Amino acid sequence: MRIWQETGVMLDSFDGTLCKFCVKGVQGFRGMILVRSRFRDRALEGGRMDTVLPSGRSFLTNCFAFASIVGDNEDICRGIIERVLGCKIERLDFVQGEAGVTQVLKRSVRCDVLAQNSHAVFDVEMQVAVDVSIPRRARYSHSMLDARCLRKSEQFSGLPDAYVIFICLFDPLGLGLPVCTVRKRVDQAPQLDYAAGQVDVIVNATGDLGLAAPELAALLEYLLSGDKSSGDPFVAHVDDILTQRLEDEEWRREVITFEEKLAWDCLGAERAGIEKGRKEGRKEGRREEREETKLTVAQLVESGVMSQEQAHALYEALGRNTFGGAK
Repeated sequence: MRIWQETGVMLDSFDGTLCKFCVKGVQGFRGMILVRSRFRDRALEGGRMDTVLPSGRSFLTNCFAFASIVGDNEDICRGIIERVLGCKIERLDFVQGEAGVTQVLKRSVRCDVLAQNSHAVFDVEMQVAVDVSIPRRARYSHSMLDARCLRKSEQFSGLPDAYVIFICLFDPLGLGLPVCTVRKRVDQAPQLDYAAGQVDVIVNATGDLGLAAPELAALLEYLLSGDKSSGDPFVAHVDDILTQRLEDEEWRREVITFEEKLAWDCLGAERAGIEKGRKEGRKEGRREEREETKLTVAQLVESGVMSQEQAHALYEALGRNTFGGAK
């Protein structure tokens, strides 16, 4: 276990549930490992977990949950692509979450979701962390898709159109637009259709959603804030699927990241502290109310309006009726 001390986390100090987190700086290793954690699912209430993360975003923005939910549900994958591209897709013949693609030189990339039909191939990625290299990442992803789609001895004309879709929770291009579509063009003749069949689609959930189609705006608002009040049936369907999957304890352990687990524990502690403060406040309020009542009765006795015996009887009545018998 001691080999992992450079991460700043002692693995042998964890036990109980499984969490994923990213390890960096350990002899050049970068990747996801599973560790045992003593943290409990404090976000669970009555066997159910909220579909909103502690950060306020939809749980679908968790990259592992996104790959699992979208990769396992063709209708959700197709619905997301349709809303982003603004067109109707009859069907997807192939959908796979966390698909790996390897080139000849053993360099590989993992797509959050890889989908394909007879006309096009789609790489759909959820991007939460700010990454200024989105354009070059898209370029690399395209090379991986081409290597996957072109069979040996097949003509280049056999390559399908390829769409790399980045759904970002930030504005990578700084344009404030909800969607930016990028295609290759000829500088000297911009009007010419270069017909490379290579398209980058950069979705910015923080952009001006008033410029987006209502269906896309509802989806992006849901991703960004967990708001499902738009009445959009597709958003409601996605949230229902998330709710069902979150009831699966094994699935939760697989997709919840170490950082999210900590955030949920902190959120649970914060809620417990607030509730404790409320209870203490109610007790203090009742105590002050009782003292004020005593002061008023004392003034009545002092002025001769009430006798000592009457005051004592009133205190006892207040103690039984107002303070549950406490004196």
